[in-house]
Amino acid sequence: MVIRWESLDVELQQRAEPTAEATARGHTALQQVEAGIANLGKSSDLSSS
Repeated sequence: MVIRWESLDVELQQRAEPTAEATARGHTALQQVEAGIANLGKSSDLSSS
């Protein structure tokens, strides 16, 4: 079995780039969700007091 490292490296780079973008997008979405939860917590605190 012969492994061609050059082609493997290129394939990994091509896969890694979109993954990094998706990770950044997921992180942004997570921050928005956390902000929304924080806002819900604030509004419920105001209504209960």
